[in-house]
Amino acid sequence: YGYRSGTVAVPLAIGLAKAVEIYGRNRKIENRKLTILINQLLEGIKDFIPDVIVNSSIDCLPHTLNITIPEVDAETLLLAIGDEVACSTGSACSSSTLEPSHVLKAIGLNAEKASSTIRLSVGRFNTDEEIQFAVEKIVSAAIRLKQVNGKPSVKAAHLKKQTNETFKLFYEKN
Repeated sequence: YGYRSGTVAVPLAIGLAKAVEIYGRNRKIENRKLTILINQLLEGIKDFIPDVIVNSSIDCLPHTLNITIPEVDAETLLLAIGDEVACSTGSACSSSTLEPSHVLKAIGLNAEKASSTIRLSVGRFNTDEEIQFAVEKIVSAAIRLKQVNGKPSVKAAHLKKQTNETFKLFYEKN
């Protein structure tokens, strides 16, 4: 392969061993926190977009969430969200292709639903406020796109910031 053997990077190996040790001690607590954050993210989105489809397994990694927002193109959603919330339309290993993920196809999503799918992740340093911010950005962008597409599932919505930096969506009945 063009590489020759060399000296092992001992400090890096020791650092990795220490990281694994720390993770082993805190794994249950960390996983519980990540699960709570992911559930807050999901429930926040579902509160305003009830037709969202959860593609993640119940036994999935506690820090990831894969959802389909019907009738919203995921690439357009990412553009609408901008760089304020980190999310993607697929795994890193499938980022170089425009084809729907083979995993999404394998779980039964057709091309239309696969193209409406985003992947979200949280980390140990995320806060409740950041989750609320992400919900606000994702929901408001998705609703705007549904309105532009003329989809009847959401007629209209207004985003109103509260003084405590939380938000509520108010639906106008047409």
